[in-house]
Amino acid sequence: MKTATLRGRLALGWDPEDAITRRKNEEPPLLFIHFDRALTFRGWAEQSGIAYRTLYTRVFTNGMKFRDALLQGPDDPGFAVPFTVFGETKPLHRWALDPRTNCTAATLRRRFEANWPLEAAVTEKPLPATGTRPEDAGRPAPEPLTLRITAGQLQPGDNVLAIDQDPVTGTPVLTIRRPPPPTTGPGRTVPVPRTQAQGVVPLPGSPPGSATPRAGAPNR
Repeated sequence: MKTATLRGRLALGWDPEDAITRRKNEEPPLLFIHFDRALTFRGWAEQSGIAYRTLYTRVFTNGMKFRDALLQGPDDPGFAVPFTVFGETKPLHRWALDPRTNCTAATLRRRFEANWPLEAAVTEKPLPATGTRPEDAGRPAPEPLTLRITAGQLQPGDNVLAIDQDPVTGTPVLTIRRPPPPTTGPGRTVPVPRTQAQGVVPLPGSPPGSATPRAGAPNR
C-alpha cells in the first residue's frame, strides 16, 4: 500500500499488524465511548495517559472491559496523585477522563507539577501555538494544536482523537492533535506553507493556524 495509507491507518488507531495486512477498503476502527465522549482507541490512550500498547494489551489480550482498562490508569505512579476539585477527590488519571477536563492526562500532570490552581488546571483549554499571555510567561512550550481535517490532510506526527462526518458532504472529518510548529524566536513560529493550508479554513474563534476542512476542499 501507499505510505500515506499506512500512516493514515496508524494515525486512526489501527493495530500495526492490521494496518499492514487488511485490504484498503476495509472500515476504520470503531469509536469507543466513555462519559459520552467518543474517541478512537489511540485518542483514549492519549487522553488517559496510558501507553497505547498497554491499553491495547489490557483490552484485546487480557480481555478487560474498556471502561475498567481506562480507570486502571497508566502504570506511571505520577498519574495516580489524588487532588480535590469541585468538592471531589480522585487520582489525576481519573480527572483526565472526567468530561469537565479540557486537556489530556499528560498536560494535566504538567500543570499540576507547575502548581497551577487546580480548577484552572482541569478546565482551561490548551494554549494556541502562537501568542502567549503575560501570565503564562515561563510556562512550558506551547501545547499541540487540536484541528479538524480530512484524512487526506493528515501529516506525520498527527494523532487522531475522533472521527465524524461533514453533515453536508458526508465526508469523514478527523479531530486530530498536531505538534506545534518549530519556533524561530520568542513568541514567533514558522508560518504554515500555503500548500499545507489549502483546503482548510479556521474554526470560529480559533487561533491562527487552527483549521477545519472547507466544503469541497480537495481530498489529497
